[in-house]
Amino acid sequence: MTRETVRWKGITHDERLSDTAIRGVYPEYGEMRNEIPMEGRWISPEDIAERRRVAFLGAILRRKLFSGTPAIGETVRIDGVKFTVVGSMDTKFSDSNYFTSDDDPCLFRTPRPASCGTRATPA
Repeated sequence: MTRETVRWKGITHDERLSDTAIRGVYPEYGEMRNEIPMEGRWISPEDIAERRRVAFLGAILRRKLFSGTPAIGETVRIDGVKFTVVGSMDTKFSDSNYFTSDDDPCLFRTPRPASCGTRATPA
């Protein structure tokens, strides 16, 4: 079991905007939901410990924001806060999901262990 917070927010890269499910998650979530990186990596325990602002993109969201250009190492903004894209996944079939398909959301490291919101903490 792991914590997760979900909010519908806008996420931007340069001039592109997408409204989607933004999920604040911990590293364990990736294994539980079979979030396998197509490129880059999944959110790590070090990201949590070092309070890094990192994001992992679903395939649909990656295409909407990056149109085939590389996303790894690029910056996205959620509520104006910058996050570095560390990974993204390929299209994933799921006949059982909640809120939205795993292909569309942005998953980011949860800001604080006690937090249930999507606000990032100051660096």
